[in-house]
Amino acid sequence: MSLERKDFVNERLVLFFPPYKKSQFYQLMGAFFAERVYQQQFPYLVNDENCYWYVILDDEKRVTAFSYYEKGVNKVELGEFYEKDPTAQFKKFLLRKMLVDISRNYPEAEILASSNQPSEIALLESKGFAVYRQTKNYSFLKRSVVPHERYRFSSVSGEADPSQQDSREYV
Repeated sequence: MSLERKDFVNERLVLFFPPYKKSQFYQLMGAFFAERVYQQQFPYLVNDENCYWYVILDDEKRVTAFSYYEKGVNKVELGEFYEKDPTAQFKKFLLRKMLVDISRNYPEAEILASSNQPSEIALLESKGFAVYRQTKNYSFLKRSVVPHERYRFSSVSGEADPSQQDSREYV
């Protein structure tokens, strides 16, 4: 899917939903798991068989933004957000895409998130999340899917369908 902003016409969204080719995924995302600078930035970054990844690539197939969610029993937990250029507002785009997909595919699931970034907390709160617990470094938020939201974003193109296998690219 081409992203809608005029300034970023060459970016595209790639989805990795289980089961997907791990080699293709790690070819793009390996640095975020292996390099010390990213390990410090994302100490809780995980990837397992229940993770659904949303990755934005530039025209040279470099990762410019990503996020993911992990499906659990009666809950979905949002993972880390990465955005190379904060002015691009890809976090907002990724969150919207994930919430649309989650509300359609897991309508009864509670949605959880955690962050130590004030801007991410504010973004989550603007999307209906509420802080239910705080520690010294992190805020923990949750949101329930409201039934009417399943249809609110029906005009968003390229919604994810977790029944599709492998990775998909929207151009």
